[in-house]
Amino acid sequence: MTENIEVKVYNKAQLRTIAETNEFWEKAGPLVISKNKVLWMLRSPRIEEEDTCLMIGLADEKLIAFIHIIADELNTDSSAKVYWMNEWWVQKEYQDTVLGMYMYNDALKRMGHKVLVKSNAESANEFYRKQPFTPIQNRKRFTIFFSLNVDSIIVKFPFLKPTRAILSLFETISFKLVNSWNKVKLKNKTKELSYEYIHEIDVNTWRFAEKFLKNDLIKKDRAYVSWQLSQEQYIAAPIYDKIHNTARIGGTNTTVEIKTFNVYSESNIIAFISLLSFGNEAYIKYFLVSDNNFDSAVNALIENCIALKRSYIFTDNEKLAKHISKNFTKVFVYNVLKTAWAHNSIDAQIVDLKTKEQDGQFV
Repeated sequence: MTENIEVKVYNKAQLRTIAETNEFWEKAGPLVISKNKVLWMLRSPRIEEEDTCLMIGLADEKLIAFIHIIADELNTDSSAKVYWMNEWWVQKEYQDTVLGMYMYNDALKRMGHKVLVKSNAESANEFYRKQPFTPIQNRKRFTIFFSLNVDSIIVKFPFLKPTRAILSLFETISFKLVNSWNKVKLKNKTKELSYEYIHEIDVNTWRFAEKFLKNDLIKKDRAYVSWQLSQEQYIAAPIYDKIHNTARIGGTNTTVEIKTFNVYSESNIIAFISLLSFGNEAYIKYFLVSDNNFDSAVNALIENCIALKRSYIFTDNEKLAKHISKNFTKVFVYNVLKTAWAHNSIDAQIVDLKTKEQDGQFV
């Protein structure tokens, strides 16, 4: 390869300048990160001006690699600083070159090796087993299908590709049938429940949620959770094929929004739920509820997913996934092992903490 390859590194202060000058987004086409994601990162209460946020590999100005980094704080007395490095991508043609490892090692040095990673790819897990990282949590990532999935069927049976239109019809029919059956199963179960939809964590909400977060790996406070669940990181684009530029770190879809709400029984909050509604998918970000109200909270979640017309639910909460699978109609449930890794330089600081679904949750 004879291209001119270079690596550019951006801290928060530099991203602020880029946001003001519009440098990344002047040209149409595919980019590494969307403007809304940059603006959201700039408002993080934990990313400092000198913290590295983004590393980009370019070949003759063409994007060939990137690492996305988000600074955070451990839930320790000293609020020790750590960095999530969940997104590290190298274009296939360059995966056998030194570029990827060069960027990886440079990133570790810039972060003082205080790195956390969440991965559900076996190839990534195999890599980290050979590095100075320790697995700190294994959790299953569940995908619950409430309809047939045409893309999955065609991947498994490529010869069916010419029948996509027919399969899509069956997907639509299956979704309507499953939703109808689940509405019947919900009948009267949510009659006494009400929902308070919110955009920011208020005092009353935090008073309820705080007690569930005391042993999380990452320290939580009102400002942090409000930032983590902020709608500003996502953009709904009704005419998606005409957006000026797409981005690998994007948060843009024809329909995308954060739905955060309190579940009330009479005048009391019994659950706090937040999900990312992205296309026809729902990613569970927070599901906080005491055991005695668990059934009601699940019913509330399903009622909202039906109203949003979501075909799939993604969750790392095994208890939640198993409850839905047992009590509601679904087409299929798939799970993959998701491993959280900590660099050995910080492993000893987190022995009494547990990695929860909401830790490092930046989808």
